[in-house]
Amino acid sequence: MAEIGSTSPAVSPVPLEALQHFRLVHESETPVTSSGQKWVKIFENVPGAVVKGSAPAGTPVMASIDIQTNQNRMFEYRQSNVSNSDGQFVLVLPYSTEGPISGGTQFDTKAGGNYTLYVGNVVYGLRVPEEYVLAGASINI
Repeated sequence: MAEIGSTSPAVSPVPLEALQHFRLVHESETPVTSSGQKWVKIFENVPGAVVKGSAPAGTPVMASIDIQTNQNRMFEYRQSNVSNSDGQFVLVLPYSTEGPISGGTQFDTKAGGNYTLYVGNVVYGLRVPEEYVLAGASINI
């Protein structure tokens, strides 16, 4: 018998993959931990903007962005991948850099600027429109 544990309910004892199709849209005021994790968090299921590109096979790729919640808590959303044997990579990003639009979900969680996209040693600034997140539209790099 074995058990995997953590010293904090806010820290996973094992690496977790980024939530590609879920984005935080609201969290309650009440914290459940001393580190500020909230009692209630509401996520929206979205197709996500699909970032596609090419790089030499095996190149690490990562997108990151600072997100501010409706409770003014900041966190960094990160997603990573590696280009495949054909040199192609895909990232699915659930947060837009522009916020809500008319006819879409209205939320107070917002991006603190553009995504930073790392493709090996090359760094890009990446704007992700809300329409792309809601439609699962592609952004080709």
